[in-house]
Amino acid sequence: MMARPSARLGLGGLLLASAGILSVVLLMEHAGGLVPCPLCYQQRYIYYAALPLIFLGLAQPSWARWLLCLLAAGFLANAGFGFWHMGIEYGWWPGPPSCQTAWTLPQTTQDLMQAAQTQRPVDCAQAAWRLFGVSLAGYNMLASFGLSLWALVAVYGKERQR
Repeated sequence: MMARPSARLGLGGLLLASAGILSVVLLMEHAGGLVPCPLCYQQRYIYYAALPLIFLGLAQPSWARWLLCLLAAGFLANAGFGFWHMGIEYGWWPGPPSCQTAWTLPQTTQDLMQAAQTQRPVDCAQAAWRLFGVSLAGYNMLASFGLSLWALVAVYGKERQR
């Protein structure tokens, strides 16, 4: 049984968007020097999880609609997570304690002394980057919500007539 054209198109769009978003944030981190907070890293999980699920849906077309529903739920949850993180950045509510202890534990005493002098934990309440007043958490919220809608339209959208 072949997947509906809208399901294949939906999976393809999610593949391009997920890979593109991950590429951009990794480039901003490694080439641009932005240091993500723990919540920023957690917001990437859905994009990493989406890639193998999308490939599975493309390889097993009979599973495509179920996987799109799963991805829609995951992206919707991530949109809510992004909204929560955005609220922390704007001071609407406090962040979790993990946001004050984001740096990795050094392996030796010498590494600990050097880290204490050079590293500060990344504060989730401080946006590392903004464009038009919107932080990356805000853009993640918008992207995740849009991808959730994209997946739902692929599942429940009208099938193209040939």
